[in-house]
Amino acid sequence: MEGICSATIWHQSDALDLDANMAMLVKSLNLVGITSLAICNGHHRNAPNVQFSGVFQGGWFQVVQEKYLSGLNLHYHWQVHYGNGSGSCLRPEESSDRWDMNWIYQDTVQMAEILQTHAREIRGLKKWCSSVIKK
Repeated sequence: MEGICSATIWHQSDALDLDANMAMLVKSLNLVGITSLAICNGHHRNAPNVQFSGVFQGGWFQVVQEKYLSGLNLHYHWQVHYGNGSGSCLRPEESSDRWDMNWIYQDTVQMAEILQTHAREIRGLKKWCSSVIKK
């Protein structure tokens, strides 16, 4: 079960209820070992966001973002923010206009495709980092 938002109310839903592009990002995050609690495309009114499962998941996404996603030509500047209810979340900087759903979808698909392409390498890096920290 993945979380989605309906206006400002968060509820649990099957991943198949997510729109395809947001579901693709959730699946790709899980594939590389980054867990999320909730995701919302913003519904044109609010910033889209991915609620990570704690601070560590957000920190790990930042590492992955710098190493693998920094060369992407995204429409929005996506950043990890800390101190929210889940510990960390990914959302783009505020837009002066309404949020463009096509741009959001294009950005999430680009990120998802890179995560899928490098999934094995990213999981290996995470495993190696975890073993070094434990020593």
